Amino acid sequence: MSGKLKISYDALDALSTKVTAAGDDIEIGSKIEGGQGNAELGSDVVSGALRDATAQQVQRSKIAADSIRDAGKFPTSVKRSYADADAAQAQAAGK
Repeated sequence: MSGKLKISYDALDALSTKVTAAGDDIEIGSKIEGGQGNAELGSDVVSGALRDATAQQVQRSKIAADSIRDAGKFPTSVKRSYADADAAQAQAAGK
């Protein structure tokens, strides 16, 4: 059984938007650094350990978010390739 895969440009745009938004959703840095309350910690050691662990998690979430955002660019590049191929095919058909 043979068939053709049809992908619309709108679907590629939507996919790119959704994947990029997923990257934004997992980046916790702005949520943590903005503060989520005013809880006081009783120990400087505990406070320092939490700060260091939080900084590490912020860094890791940023790396993951950046990678996901980069993946969100893939559908747009596919769309561009398809548009170029469609234009070349239309031009060849017009000759």
